[in-house]
Amino acid sequence: MTMTPALTIRSARTVAVAVPMRFALGTSAATVREAPLLLIDIETEEGITGRSYLFCYRPSGAAAIAAVLHDAVALIAGERVAPVHNAAKLERRFALIGVTGMVRMALSGLDMALWDALAVAAGQPLASSSVARRGRSQPTIPAASA
Repeated sequence: MTMTPALTIRSARTVAVAVPMRFALGTSAATVREAPLLLIDIETEEGITGRSYLFCYRPSGAAAIAAVLHDAVALIAGERVAPVHNAAKLERRFALIGVTGMVRMALSGLDMALWDALAVAAGQPLASSSVARRGRSQPTIPAASA
């Protein structure tokens, strides 16, 4: 088992981008020709950066999701990177406004970036990392809100 150094959450950096799509995506609501993405970097005190990205459906979604994500990081800044613990704490803190929709997306993007930071610190790709397998017995994907 690879030992992962302790990491401390410092800050988040987000960038909204519109990526041209080779093929337009037709939906019942609109035709999507550009993918509105939110690029997420979670920086640690130890200099490790965890990265993830989210498909935000609409350009305005990226700004709203980024605001929630920055708020979430402010709540756990200074704490150890421990994705399962961090997620549980944030779900409790956001319970009153609801952990669905954009809040769920922001917390999911943060969760992915925290796991990535641990994998980077361990020198392993996240997809094959023992870091992620230690945290959860099975990968979980939040169900879509009804």
